[in-house]
Amino acid sequence: IKLERLKIEGEIKTMTEKSSKENASILPISRPTISAKLPKLELKQFDGDILKWQEFWDAFESTIHNNERLRNVDRFNYLRVQLIGQASEAISGLDLTNENYEIAVKLLHERYGNEQIMLEAHHAQLIKMDLAQNNISSLRAFYDKTEKHLRALQSLGEDTNHRNILPIIKSKLPGTVIDRPAEMKQDDTEKWTVDGFQKYLKRYINAKEEAQNQLYLYNQYEFFF
Repeated sequence: IKLERLKIEGEIKTMTEKSSKENASILPISRPTISAKLPKLELKQFDGDILKWQEFWDAFESTIHNNERLRNVDRFNYLRVQLIGQASEAISGLDLTNENYEIAVKLLHERYGNEQIMLEAHHAQLIKMDLAQNNISSLRAFYDKTEKHLRALQSLGEDTNHRNILPIIKSKLPGTVIDRPAEMKQDDTEKWTVDGFQKYLKRYINAKEEAQNQLYLYNQYEFFF
């Protein structure tokens, strides 16, 4: 009986070892993985407004165009989703293929990425800006808009301190704002630059806002006492 048991145990051991070797020789089956996933970051859509092109492209380039996990066809698919209006029509004739992505990008850059056209567009917006009123909300909105266009011009390589821009900015402001030589310049020989004038305008707005807040607090104090 002992001999029979040993024989059976030996056979079981042999079968187990054989089975283990066979299982070890079988390669594990891997599940298919998605080659690329689009970033979850939501990008603003581009409608063909040339003033918004650089902001759009910088964001798209960072999250999609330079994403090495994406194939060109994936990039192209995401690009088409982000384009609306005239911008969408500009590449509407291109099929969704890897090769056409580079063509689409080139077409968009040629149409909306022309630096000279962008420079002229920002200059035109400065000229077309509404006249500011001598109140805090109007002045601050004017300051923010001018700063936006000035920064855009600087990013395109333009020196915004040349003499053509300052007269445009000053012509949009009320005389009570620009006719304050004691606050605007240290002496009569000092020449204004755009940067210097913008700094003055910011100080003027802040001072006006502080005075308004002080007056409000004073009136509140008078009301209670």
